Amino acid sequence: MAMVLRTADRLPWRETLHPARWWMLFWKQRSLLAQLVRREVTGRYRGSLLGTAWSLLLPCMAVLVYTLVFGLILKQRWPGMETSSWSYPLVLWAGLALYQTFVEVIQRSTSIIAAQPNLVKKVVFPLEILPVVLVGASLVPLGLSLAVVLAGITLTLGSLPDLGMVLLTLTFFLIWLQGVAWFLAGVGAFLRDLAPMVQAVCPLVLFVSPIFYPVVAVPVAYQTWYWLNPLAVAVESLRASLLHTDLPPTWALAGFYVVSVATWHLGALVFARLRPEMADVV
Repeated sequence: MAMVLRTADRLPWRETLHPARWWMLFWKQRSLLAQLVRREVTGRYRGSLLGTAWSLLLPCMAVLVYTLVFGLILKQRWPGMETSSWSYPLVLWAGLALYQTFVEVIQRSTSIIAAQPNLVKKVVFPLEILPVVLVGASLVPLGLSLAVVLAGITLTLGSLPDLGMVLLTLTFFLIWLQGVAWFLAGVGAFLRDLAPMVQAVCPLVLFVSPIFYPVVAVPVAYQTWYWLNPLAVAVESLRASLLHTDLPPTWALAGFYVVSVATWHLGALVFARLRPEMADVV
């Protein structure tokens, strides 16, 4: 008979979904979380001359390339901003920052458990925080990019973006992303094919999401399908907050908020239910 190792006892599903459990875990492990996030951020560019400055330089270079192709060559513009030469790169950067954060987290989530075998086999280590570390570390490049975008929009348009809506959009985007990270981390520990599958899907997500173009540029018959994409709603909500243009439809915003919270709970449940057997497959 094969011996089964367990990294932790399986909790009742109702206790797993209780929001207080997760916030208590985050608070209890706040020092460990801060240490791991700091190590993740500094270790990414350790040994390079510019260090964490690459967190801003890399997306900046990507924005320049995409602006050349889509802004100067294809003449793409945002509604109401056709005459501003700075509007396209700044608004493009906002959407690209969310996409790059999404891609970075989901790609690394699929292998985060397999990459930490020593921690997985320690019963006392809270494995739930490993996907949280990925989301926390992604806030550094996201925050730097959005700081540049907010400053640029304020200077070029002469008006302050709707900061309340910006924070609301980012909050639900991160809630949704954390749920996705937990789900992929849990399933990825058992299904190693998940990592290449996610890598194959990421370029498709880039072009079916309104990163380089607004949703209004999409034929009306297909716009409803775009609003079913949480990333599309987050990107368009952020842009509307920056430019003071129309927000996505009310039903799309409400759906985004509901889906974000539901994804958080689903990801937490899947990870918690799969956690006891992770030591067997690492």
